[in-house]
Amino acid sequence: GYELLACDWFLRYWRSTRNASADEKRAWLREHDFLKSQADDGDDDVGSASMDLVSLDLQPSWAPYVHALGEDSRHNYSFAQWDVHADE
Repeated sequence: GYELLACDWFLRYWRSTRNASADEKRAWLREHDFLKSQADDGDDDVGSASMDLVSLDLQPSWAPYVHALGEDSRHNYSFAQWDVHADE
């Protein structure tokens, strides 16, 4: 689930700073946190589409956490139990 948060956060950062200078990017990072950036999510034409973000994990107990992490996101978070070694 943490990978989904990182992806979500990066998309917000990139959408807000893609044409910014290095100093402006650092300032954005100082002024924003994950929850604030969700509230400030603008209607920008680039990166504003909703995505389906899926967490794949062997341990099914992660499912409720993944769903809770995505509650306030514009993206759809979901979980699927998956074993990378299942086909061996």
